[in-house]
Amino acid sequence: MRERDRLDQAADAFAARMKAKLRRKHREGFSGWECPAFQHEIRLKLLSHIVQLLAGDTKQAIDVANLAMFLEIMAEKANKLPEPPAGTE
Repeated sequence: MRERDRLDQAADAFAARMKAKLRRKHREGFSGWECPAFQHEIRLKLLSHIVQLLAGDTKQAIDVANLAMFLEIMAEKANKLPEPPAGTE
């Protein structure tokens, strides 16, 4: 298997774990991440999860990724970030 295929496989598996965590938290009542008023809280949570991840709690990686995704999507909406150039996938 080529490295690119392994990267795709790893990204797909990680994204599936991200999605599962998002759905579980949504069922638990967590919502509103798209509201700009929550951006500061999301940043603080991200920092907290990064500290835990760096301390060795690898379970935090999914939370770090999801929180970073929230912030990136908010920035994209606010700044209308351009699409990546074709062929950079």
